[in-house]
Amino acid sequence: EKKMCRKFDRCLTVSENDKAELMQVCDEKASFSVIPNGVDVEYYTPRFSQEGYCTDLIHHGTMSGYMNVDGIIYFYEKIFPRIRREIPDVKLTIAGANPDKKLLNLANIDKNVVVTGAVDDMRPYVAGSKVVIVPLRIGGGTRLKIPEAMAMGKSVISTSVGCEGLEVTPDKDIIIADDPKEFANHTVELLKDEGLRLKIGLNGRKLAETRYDWKMIVEELYSVHQEVVKGRK
Repeated sequence: EKKMCRKFDRCLTVSENDKAELMQVCDEKASFSVIPNGVDVEYYTPRFSQEGYCTDLIHHGTMSGYMNVDGIIYFYEKIFPRIRREIPDVKLTIAGANPDKKLLNLANIDKNVVVTGAVDDMRPYVAGSKVVIVPLRIGGGTRLKIPEAMAMGKSVISTSVGCEGLEVTPDKDIIIADDPKEFANHTVELLKDEGLRLKIGLNGRKLAETRYDWKMIVEELYSVHQEVVKGRK
């Protein structure tokens, strides 16, 4: 990475965290800009129909990835039982392609867990959920599932690792909890309080529109390109 960064006029990262890590290993000759991942706020929208699917909690993504597998197993073993003490019939949906055998086994042993496998369109599953969970313990980059869920007006609860690199505000546009008991308590609160879900979801939508809309991010990228080109003249 140190050698590669020297070869370019500008290196782009998707988060300030990634930029900081690269700056530690690269010398002063390397130049960096942060261009975040974005979301199509016209494709992911709160107006998307919720008909056809209904669940309480959803975790979505590529379900063969070790980060997602670890996060879901952690959630199921350490957090889900605490939620069930308060809401015994709570439903969990694990949606995404190539689910690991460990995840498939959860659906086999627990009727309240659904593993969908690959789906043609993730939006109906997210739209039909009450709360989007991101219980990740292994990080890197940014999680696109969070700005996508926010753009759809969904309340999101995540670990600190799960939302690292995103410009979120805890208790405003997202709920952040790292302790299993705290994560469970906040999730129960969201499930029981529709008003709170709507408030978090509305604030998340505003964040998606003002910070993660691809149209705005493209303008940022274009500005960086112009800056680099001018520097070469």
